[in-house]
Amino acid sequence: MTLNSYYSDVKTDDWKKEDIEHLSRFCFPMMAIDMDKITGDNIPELLIRFKLLEKMGTSIFSEKIVDETLYDLLKSYVGLDTNVGRKTRHQFLARYTKGMSRDVDYQVGKFLDSK
Repeated sequence: MTLNSYYSDVKTDDWKKEDIEHLSRFCFPMMAIDMDKITGDNIPELLIRFKLLEKMGTSIFSEKIVDETLYDLLKSYVGLDTNVGRKTRHQFLARYTKGMSRDVDYQVGKFLDSK
């Protein structure tokens, strides 16, 4: 299944073409945090999930998240809808911690095998 962004409800009246292209690709960060849409009500949850990824060392952004900048970006993207499957915060965290657990298990096993 392809990943899609639907942004006809986002207010893009005076946006440049490159801003709209960035918006259309924001489905990929949404997939990383298991959220399907941006509304005024779910911005706190979006911020929390992006910050959790950053804390775990798996941020999808190339630079440290500046809360104010990310908040402003998300506010400007209100109305974005995607076909990402929404998961609860618990399911989101479980997905990442399972991967981290496998990595640690492998590293410990490798260390013990060398003893």
